[in-house]
Amino acid sequence: DYERLKVLLSDESLTTLISTSMESFLSFEYLVRIINDGVFFIQSGIIRIFFMPISRGDWMDKPEAFSRIIAKNYNIDQYTSGGGSAATIYGDAFLNGHVIGVVFVMFIVGYFSKIVYNTVFNNLYVNRGQRSTLIIFYSIFIYQFLFYFRGFLSESYWKSIILILVFTMLYSIQKVFSRLLR
Repeated sequence: DYERLKVLLSDESLTTLISTSMESFLSFEYLVRIINDGVFFIQSGIIRIFFMPISRGDWMDKPEAFSRIIAKNYNIDQYTSGGGSAATIYGDAFLNGHVIGVVFVMFIVGYFSKIVYNTVFNNLYVNRGQRSTLIIFYSIFIYQFLFYFRGFLSESYWKSIILILVFTMLYSIQKVFSRLLR
């Protein structure tokens, strides 16, 4: 067991493992290729949320997710096996709206992050139940934020919408119960 671990953590194996698991170098390569090729698919980006509930059986030509489009254009083996690829948040933004999309998406992500941060840290003096809800929300937001920058913004933003709705509801319920218990 020690020998297997030693081989796994050798310089060559560890570098390959990190590179493969993070996909960061490949994601950056996809970003460069998307920009150089001028790939642009607004129908598969942010507006995709409006037709996500429609099944592919009812709409055979329904636009695919960005990760599938990236795999189709740059990694066909991954595409044919049902997978997808990421191209960092900048690639997602570029696919959504070219250079204007990059500026717009980064502004929205920054502004929304500022709102979340200020909401959490300006309300730390509420009761313990509400504070715990805010801190859990912030922790999940930070975790999800990593996926946005990795390149799954267009496929993950609906998770943020659900996250906000659930935690707003929990926060409101805790607020009502704290008033009732006074």
